[in-house]
Amino acid sequence: MKIVKADKLKEAEIKEVKEEEVKEEKKPEIVPEKINDKKPVKTFLLVFFLGLLLGGVLTGGIGFYYYTFYYMKGKVVQDIAVTPTPTEILSPIPEKTIQEIDYSKYTVQILNGSGVAGVAGKVKELIVPLGFENIETGNAEKLGFTQTEIQLKEGVPDEVYEKVVEKLTDYEVTKSGVLDETEEYDLIITVGVRE
Repeated sequence: MKIVKADKLKEAEIKEVKEEEVKEEKKPEIVPEKINDKKPVKTFLLVFFLGLLLGGVLTGGIGFYYYTFYYMKGKVVQDIAVTPTPTEILSPIPEKTIQEIDYSKYTVQILNGSGVAGVAGKVKELIVPLGFENIETGNAEKLGFTQTEIQLKEGVPDEVYEKVVEKLTDYEVTKSGVLDETEEYDLIITVGVRE
């Protein structure tokens, strides 16, 4: 009986080997992928059009260069040589004549509006070097002026006001109005508190 068992074992082993061979044979075959016939055509067309575009750009650039530097160079030189340039003759600007102001013809009243004694006299000393000769000092009807106010008659030039302001550097000066033509003084300065 031992022999029968060995035969049965061999048959079983042979069967297993055969089954494995059948399984190996049934494995799917590897089929190469189909080659896409359109890909080379698309690639060729893309390369062709890019080459055509690059060639066009190069040709246009060379043409522009030739046109600009060779063809137009002669024309620009001709145009410049032919076109006359208009010249403008400048006339001298007349200088502003500086008129000397005669301060002695203006009458001035200086009023102390600050309430501090002697302020009107100090302002008189500041403006006398300008040439004023007829200057009177006094007190304002009301006190407490914080700014120095200057009033002028209509005919008094602005330069007179400007020169007085230049002399009163320690005061905040404002132009407060126009004096009536019937006023006795051409210029009234009401002195306020010093800055």
